[in-house]
Amino acid sequence: MKKTLAAPLAAAALCAFASAAHAQSSVTIYGILDAGISYVNNTGGGAAWRMDTGVQQGNRLGFMGTEDLGGGLKALFKLENGYDLNTGALGQGGIFGRQAYVGLSNRIGTLTMGHQYDFMGDVIGNYSIAYVAGVYAFHPGDYDRVSGDRLDNTVKFVSNNFGGFTAGAMYGFGNQAGDFHQKSSMSFGLTYDNGPLSLGAAYTDVNNFQINPASDLGVTSIFGQPVTGSFVADSLKSWGVGGSYSFGKFGVMANYTGTRISYQGNGATLSTVEGSLLYHFTPALVAGAGYTWTKLEDSHWGQVSAGVDYFLSKRTDVYVEANYEQASGDDTHAAILTLAPSSTNKQVVARIGMRHKF
Repeated sequence: MKKTLAAPLAAAALCAFASAAHAQSSVTIYGILDAGISYVNNTGGGAAWRMDTGVQQGNRLGFMGTEDLGGGLKALFKLENGYDLNTGALGQGGIFGRQAYVGLSNRIGTLTMGHQYDFMGDVIGNYSIAYVAGVYAFHPGDYDRVSGDRLDNTVKFVSNNFGGFTAGAMYGFGNQAGDFHQKSSMSFGLTYDNGPLSLGAAYTDVNNFQINPASDLGVTSIFGQPVTGSFVADSLKSWGVGGSYSFGKFGVMANYTGTRISYQGNGATLSTVEGSLLYHFTPALVAGAGYTWTKLEDSHWGQVSAGVDYFLSKRTDVYVEANYEQASGDDTHAAILTLAPSSTNKQVVARIGMRHKF
């Protein structure tokens, strides 16, 4: 008789446990699609009309979820794919090239492991005019990583908000046998939020990172030596501070970043200062403009960026944006981010597009 009852009781207990676990777990599918037409007056020597995508915000399809483990502890994950909307091709080098991590969170903070953003983008990126002027408005070359760049093989911790402060640290393993330092990375971030005021600071150090100053920055020399192609820098050390303040319908933002490029005993520092102003005409309509000034050795870049964004709904918006860059210095060309350098010291890109989130 006991044996007869055991199976139904065990099955009922298992069903109850599965039901409770299901009620305490969630998985979300989400995405962003960005499409539009851009005009560039000079890219690699000629003007171009381009069907460009992922400009206002990167295209993505993602899966994220949490499981309540009890006692305030949760398991979590995120798998995020980037793609080219115009061709369907994968972005960021793999099926989950945007983000891929798993971790745990509790009342203190969140610990994750995998392929993740460092703190230059997480923190300093929040204080950029690219909020309304798109990826073209981020700093020349993106060597300071403000646009949002990822690191491999990372362990990352981000605290919860305590008295307005949030802090984080991460370490990326190089996974190189016999050389713990090679291809390793680290990053730190600190933010303070109090009502309309937000302040942040971040630092990232990446070892053995490939760069191409000729195509990324439009320069023909670095460290006083000619450069025509890519090379693996010994390290890129980036730091930044930024802040924003809102008053009424206005918002002001500013940031400063520096990146020290080291290669075979040589060093050069790329420095950028950015300031911008936003105005919310209505909750659905925002406009902004900003100026960025960048210096590397004897080369300088000044860039004016502006954009208007109108939300048709909470999920769909249309926008227009324009960016103008002028370079100075011997053999220095204008090079707006993601575009081929101009054949002159000036470059203009204007765009109209739409974005949909789900």
